[in-house]
Amino acid sequence: MSSEEFAKHEKEIDAQTRAFNGTMPTNGDLQRETLTGGGVVYVNSYTRSDGTEVKGYYRSKPNF
Repeated sequence: MSSEEFAKHEKEIDAQTRAFNGTMPTNGDLQRETLTGGGVVYVNSYTRSDGTEVKGYYRSKPNF
C-alpha cells in the first residue's frame, strides 16, 4: 500500500485496528467477522467504468 493509499484510508484502517484490539486483522479474522455479522463486509472484484480492475477486499459495514 502506498503512502497516498494509507492516508486516504487511514480512518478505516484505524477503526479496523481498534475493532481487533490494536492488531491488524488477518483475512481469516475478516472472513469470520463477515460470517458472524460483525462490522465487516466483503466487496467482490469488479471493473470500473474506466476499465480499471478492482480486486475483492474487506471493508467496514456502511452506516445507514
